[in-house]
Amino acid sequence: MLAISLYGMLLAIFLDSALGQNATIALPLPTKTLVQLDTQGTVFENLLVRQNGDIIITSLHPQPIAYLLKAPWSSDPKLLFLHRFEEVDGLGGVVEIRPGTYVVAGTKWEGLAAPVANATVVQEFALDENDSVSSARIIARVPEAGFLNGVVVAPGSANLVLGADSLQGVVWRIDLTTGDSEISIDVAEMKPLDPHGVLRAGVNGLKVRNGHLYWSNSNLAGVYRIKTDDNGYPAMGAATEQVFRLCDASGVDDFNFDHEGNIYITTHIDNTLYRFGEDGSTQLVAGALTDLGLAGDSAVAFGRTSFDEHVAYITTAGGIFSPINGTITEPAKIVSVDTSGIAQ
Repeated sequence: MLAISLYGMLLAIFLDSALGQNATIALPLPTKTLVQLDTQGTVFENLLVRQNGDIIITSLHPQPIAYLLKAPWSSDPKLLFLHRFEEVDGLGGVVEIRPGTYVVAGTKWEGLAAPVANATVVQEFALDENDSVSSARIIARVPEAGFLNGVVVAPGSANLVLGADSLQGVVWRIDLTTGDSEISIDVAEMKPLDPHGVLRAGVNGLKVRNGHLYWSNSNLAGVYRIKTDDNGYPAMGAATEQVFRLCDASGVDDFNFDHEGNIYITTHIDNTLYRFGEDGSTQLVAGALTDLGLAGDSAVAFGRTSFDEHVAYITTAGGIFSPINGTITEPAKIVSVDTSGIAQ
């Protein structure tokens, strides 16, 4: 009888383990729409998860608006209007420079994804205890930039911001104290494939991690990195390293790290989310070319609370730049993907 009981226990453990392993490879994962705008032609560009778990979202088109998504892990998350920014038509990346204080890049447009020359500005805004914008001001002008996409704080100073210029294929270093700007990193792996093409986009998302600046290159469909100093310049003797390329993707947009150090990256025109593991593996996590679930996915970030630390939050553009089946688009939305089955 004891032998039979022991056998039963071992069998149960084996089955639980097998089922758990199967669950981790049941990809792609389902997507969940949390909130969606009402108007066609709207584009969410970037997002930032605050320490309390709420999410700041930037709008690229048709208006330069920042939104706040309250309690995204809850059964009834609320999308609130935060602020409409001056002197720009659309917003790019957003980053926190001090607790409750943020910097966002913006520019004017001649048409969708066609920025006006000499119109790029960096603006600072702050939120008060009631989640209202208590101040907003232009803090720097970068007239020679094409389009500042991703933005990050330089490793050694909250007064220095690095901005990815997707059109020129360079990284700008912006001093928030003086308003001065200069190109700090200019390497081949940041350039768009065709500098005169309609869909030209080089360096896109930026992240700082373990002394390196990581970036995605949209046209090259890959992520690269270079070691930097505290001021946002390449470290002495540093060379560009390729982290990975997605051979199956038409291109990529922004990316982020999960809490275990794996990279999740959006593909935008392919409407998919991929995961590059620390073990070198690549997985299609969610979405499909012919599916509206992640139509025009533009950026990804992970939750910061115990409720959602394995949840990927994704902004979308509704397929406006590459309609589903050539004709189908939808308004911008925020989507969640629970990655707890694979984020180990």
